[in-house]
Amino acid sequence: MPELPEVENLVRQLKSSILNHTILNSLILSPRLRREIPKDLSTNTTDTKINAITRRAKYIIMTLDNPYSLIIHLGMTGRINIKKGTYAAEKHDHMIMHLSDNLTMVYNDPRRFGLIELAKTRSLYEHKLFNHLGVEPLSEDFNIAYLLTKLKDKKSAIKNVIMNNEIIVGVGNIYASEALFLSHIRPDRIAGSITENEVELLVESIKKILQQAVAYGGSTIRDFVSIDNTKGGFQKLFKVYGRRDIPCFDCRSIIEKITQAGRSSFFCPKCQK
Repeated sequence: MPELPEVENLVRQLKSSILNHTILNSLILSPRLRREIPKDLSTNTTDTKINAITRRAKYIIMTLDNPYSLIIHLGMTGRINIKKGTYAAEKHDHMIMHLSDNLTMVYNDPRRFGLIELAKTRSLYEHKLFNHLGVEPLSEDFNIAYLLTKLKDKKSAIKNVIMNNEIIVGVGNIYASEALFLSHIRPDRIAGSITENEVELLVESIKKILQQAVAYGGSTIRDFVSIDNTKGGFQKLFKVYGRRDIPCFDCRSIIEKITQAGRSSFFCPKCQK
């Protein structure tokens, strides 16, 4: 599943390629995603200009020059491609938008866990997709004082807490594992036991790992590619994720894997306490 760095890279690429372009028309080829694509999407996007492209958590938001914003979530296998010239629909294409300057934006999603939604821009962050979300990890709002407050008396495992979107958004499985390794904290450690010094290091590590991943274009494990079909490169820097039974780069102990909340967690039993 694309996580925050992958989505952030997509937003940056979309800004450079289609910002300020006009949507000439929108074709819904297959409305079935996590929830059905709104029936009025074509009507409310035709002949509108894309005024802004932003991100909230793992949602891509395109603000139009009418009362609406287009919201896209990639789910597990969603892809956005920008094509120049004539485009013939392909298998698993769900939406095609014809844009000015002979460009076409395509949303393709084989497993159909993604989402395409319309919302009123004026009340966008009151929408049910956003009104429960926690802080952005790369913002100033995510700091030592904030995380200390959220961890106080928590009995949950620290990895589950930092992956909780109601606390911090966008820290998915890969980056949680890597940030905890950098912080020397086991993923199954009780969150309420984390000391203030450890919280300081954890906040720093989450920001550092996410910033590095953005700089490398995200991570490609299976499906993720950018709008020009380029793969991410951060997977080459993984210290623990996906490295079960392989020696730790730092201490040569064997990396272990456990399952937490249905997700795989990787850690070094010597470096992380």
